[in-house]
Amino acid sequence: MLPTSLLSNSTITTVAGAAALLLVVLIILSTLGALVTFTIVVIANRADPDPTGKRPLSAYLFGGSFVTLWITFAALSAIGFTIIGLLGSHPSDPASHAINAYSDSVVRSLVLGVIVTAIAGYAYVIHRKRGIELAESDEDASSPSKRVLRGYAAAVSFISTVIVILGGIAFFYEIFQIIAPGVFMASGSRVDSLKSLLDDVVLLGLAAFVFRSHQALVPADQRLFAALRSTSSAE
Repeated sequence: MLPTSLLSNSTITTVAGAAALLLVVLIILSTLGALVTFTIVVIANRADPDPTGKRPLSAYLFGGSFVTLWITFAALSAIGFTIIGLLGSHPSDPASHAINAYSDSVVRSLVLGVIVTAIAGYAYVIHRKRGIELAESDEDASSPSKRVLRGYAAAVSFISTVIVILGGIAFFYEIFQIIAPGVFMASGSRVDSLKSLLDDVVLLGLAAFVFRSHQALVPADQRLFAALRSTSSAE
C-alpha cells in the first residue's frame, strides 16, 4: 500500500508541502463524496414519495458522513505511517540546514494528522449520529431516510472491502519479500519491508473496523458475514 517513505523528510519537509498533499486528498475525497451522495440518493429512489420530507437532509447527513469518514481515515493512516516511519535509522538530509530536520518533519506530520483527525472526526460523529437518529425516527423499514442509510452503509462497506483486499494482497506479498528479498525483488532493507508490512496492518485494521461498524447499521439478515449476523442475534 502507501509506503512509509511518503511521509519521510524527503517527501514532506514543510507544512506547506503537507498542506498541499492534504488539499489534493480533500479534493479527491470531496469529488468522490459528491458522487457517492448522488449514488445514495439514487439507491433511495427519488421517484418514491417522501411524505416526511427527510430524504434531502438524510442524503446531506450521510454524504457528509461519508466524506468526513474517509478524511479521518486518511489522517489516522498518516499518523500510523509517521509513527512506523520512526523505525530504523534516519540519516540527516544534506539539503536541510535544520539540526533536527527529520524529527521536525515527524512532528509536523503528527500535528497535522492530529488536527485533521480531531476536526474531521468530530464532523463525522455529528453527521453520522444525526443521520442515524433521522433514519430511526421513521417506523417504516422502507422509508426514504432508512434506504439512504442502507445505501450509505453499502457504499462505505464496498470501499472498505476494496481496501482490505488490496491491503491483504500487499501484506502477504511483503511477507515473502521479507523472507526472500532477492527472489521477490524487495527494495531497501528488511527493515524497510517491515515498515511497509506495518503500514498495511494499519490500513487493514482501520478498514476492518470501518467495515464492521457500518455493517452494524443494516439489518442483521442483510450483513455480509454470518458472524456479524449471529452477534446481532445474540445481543
